[in-house]
Amino acid sequence: MEKHLSIGEAVQDTTQVFTISDLRSVWAEMRVSAPDLPSVRVGEKATVRATAFESAATGEVSYVGALIGQDTRTAP
Repeated sequence: MEKHLSIGEAVQDTTQVFTISDLRSVWAEMRVSAPDLPSVRVGEKATVRATAFESAATGEVSYVGALIGQDTRTAP
C-alpha cells in the first residue's frame, strides 16, 4: 500500500490518494535460530500469525538459508 498525500493537502476528485496492493500472494521473511533449523524444511507448510491484527495466514516454506548470522545466530 502506498499513500500519495499528506495531512491537510487539497485534492481533486480525480487525485489518486492510495495504491492498494494485491494481497492474494505475499512473502513473510523470518529468522530461525540455529537449534530450530533442522525442523524447518523447504516445501513444509507454515502458519504466520500477526498478533497486532489477531490474524493468521498459511503458506509454504520456499527457502531456508544455509548460513548462520554471527551476531544473531539465526538463518534467513
